[in-house]
Amino acid sequence: MNSPHTQPHPLSPATAQKTAGSIVGAFLVEYLVITLLRPAPAVPIFWTHAFYLLLLLNTYFSLRTFLQVIPPQLLAQRIVDGILGLHYFVAPFTTGNSAAFALLMLSLFAIATCKYLIATRAAKKYLPLLWRKIRIDAIGILAAAITLVALTKFPELRGGVWWTIAFGFANIYLLAIVPLYPRLPAKALADRKQAR
Repeated sequence: MNSPHTQPHPLSPATAQKTAGSIVGAFLVEYLVITLLRPAPAVPIFWTHAFYLLLLLNTYFSLRTFLQVIPPQLLAQRIVDGILGLHYFVAPFTTGNSAAFALLMLSLFAIATCKYLIATRAAKKYLPLLWRKIRIDAIGILAAAITLVALTKFPELRGGVWWTIAFGFANIYLLAIVPLYPRLPAKALADRKQAR
C-alpha cells in the first residue's frame, strides 16, 4: 500500500522514454538470441516473426506514452505488467508454432485490455486516450481469435499472414496517420481530443 506522503505518480517523459527503450531492447535481444540459437524449423513460419517485431515496435511507443499517464508503482499495474512481460518473454519460443503464437497473442491483447481498464481508475484525466487504447486492444482480441480459428480450421486461408499484414497497416495508421502515442508532455496528453 502507498503512503499518503508517497502518492504514486507517472514517469517524466525522459524517464518513460528510457524505460520503454530498455524494456523493448531487452525483449528484442532475447528474441534475436533465441531465433539465432534455435534450430531452424523444417518449414519456417515467417509471419510470427514479423508480427512479433511489429508488436515490439508498437510496444515501445505504447510504453513511452502510458508510463507518462499511468503510475507504474500501483500494485495492480505491477501485477498486470509482470504477466504481460511473461507473455513477451515466452513469445519468441512460440514463433515456430502458428496456433500457439496466435493463442499467446490473444491472451496478451486480453490482458492488455484489462491493464488499461484498471488504469481508468488511476488516470481519470486521460480517459479519452485510455478508452481509445482499450478499443484498439479489443480489436486485437477479436483479430487474434479470428486468426486462431482460421489457423486451426482453415489453414489454407493463411490467416496469420493476413493478420500480420493488417497489423502492419494498423501500426502505420496508429503511429503516423492518427497517432495513438503522441510524443507530448504528460499534461498535453490529458488535453488531447480523442481521434475519430
